[in-house]
Amino acid sequence: MQELKLFSLTTSLTVFVTYLTYVIAKYYTKNGKITIPESFSRTWIKLKGKEKILFTFFTWGISLPLLVFCYDKDTGVNWLLASGLILIAYVGAVPNINKKGFRAVHLIIAISGIVLALIGVL
Repeated sequence: MQELKLFSLTTSLTVFVTYLTYVIAKYYTKNGKITIPESFSRTWIKLKGKEKILFTFFTWGISLPLLVFCYDKDTGVNWLLASGLILIAYVGAVPNINKKGFRAVHLIIAISGIVLALIGVL
């Protein structure tokens, strides 16, 4: 199980670093000056056309592999962490924060996912 957890963590971190490096290099670097994206969700807005699927792969790639950390044979399922990770994956499935009415829902789901996952880690 330790090897699977290490692989999952490595996968998640690789996806995280790769996505941010790509988005920052392509959309947040101008004349050699790098700016930091306001949020991960805002990076979806910058992506063009078929590139937008990268945001979905990003959220799935950082959250779903970590689901292996939600189960322990002694303590059972960590429902807070599992719920948080699933909500983060859901944000990637429905990323359109520009559409009217979607922004509030998107932010509520994203913030809830992050908070639940962080509490679940405790």
